[in-house]
Amino acid sequence: MRLQIFPFASCSYSKPAAFRNAKNRSTTPRDQFGTGKRGGPNSWAMQQQRFPIVWLGTPPHIGADLLRRQRNQGILKILLYNPDNGVTRNFMPHLWMFLLQSLTPSGHEVVLIDGNAQPMDEAGIARYVVEQKIDLVGIGAMTRMIAKAYRMADAVRATGVPVVMGGPHVTEMADEALGRDGGPQHADAVALGEADDTWPRIVKDAACGQLKDIYAPVDTAGKELKPSLKPYPVIPWDTIDLHQFNLVPGTAKRWLQKIGEGWGTFRIIPVESGRGCPYGCEFCTVTGFFGDSIRFRTNESVVNELLLLKARARKERGQIAVFFIDDNFAINLKRTKSLLR
Repeated sequence: MRLQIFPFASCSYSKPAAFRNAKNRSTTPRDQFGTGKRGGPNSWAMQQQRFPIVWLGTPPHIGADLLRRQRNQGILKILLYNPDNGVTRNFMPHLWMFLLQSLTPSGHEVVLIDGNAQPMDEAGIARYVVEQKIDLVGIGAMTRMIAKAYRMADAVRATGVPVVMGGPHVTEMADEALGRDGGPQHADAVALGEADDTWPRIVKDAACGQLKDIYAPVDTAGKELKPSLKPYPVIPWDTIDLHQFNLVPGTAKRWLQKIGEGWGTFRIIPVESGRGCPYGCEFCTVTGFFGDSIRFRTNESVVNELLLLKARARKERGQIAVFFIDDNFAINLKRTKSLLR
């Protein structure tokens, strides 16, 4: 019945080659996810010129039965899928799935699958979306998982279920995901940047069968908007199904319980207290993706989340460790000390 905290931060996103070769990304006012220069080839404005934001009509591969169900009911069953890369295995789930689940408009059902904890191949995910009657699939991926992500997205789309992709890689390579670079199309829609504000719109449009090609967090003038972390969405850790993330092997569970109470389950849960980093390192996408201004949650918000996790650990008589995934956890020492106290 213990809550362990690991205040560790790292630049966890490696850049795709096109991103690494960009020069002076953080030395000029950025158009975000472009070259760092206003009006660059990957700027928001240029993205909108290359990719029409409004989809007039229905993606042709989406089945008539699915569209009829969506239009008549407006209720979706959504799968959020985080792929593995086929080589390494993450020791904790990614936060984005839990965050988007909490941001999904009420009435829709959301299920989570992390490929690191619940391995699937293309046939497996296709069978799952059909048997579970999934209406929409969201896939997030960094560059190291993008090959697997595209294969899984292709398998899902082949069943007639639309796919929305997001994350650092497709934010930089939206034309690749949408098949606008001469290659195959892998996604019906792409969410650029942080999807806190765009995800509810994506779900609403999907429920009406009117997904757009690109969802960008911009204002009417085309300027990028960063979501505030005050207030921060409440992730319902007390009710989310975390069974797939238990790191205790089934064969060891009974043995560990004999050694000491509270070791039937052990999970590492990602928590963020802030986003952004001002340094703009050449090898890292954090500044380009989350911005060079640090945004913090309130201490009260973070502590309340930790207490919710602690209560769950006590209720289940298990162990939960918290891993702070901040881009730069200790960049503001005064703030960090106040939080840890």
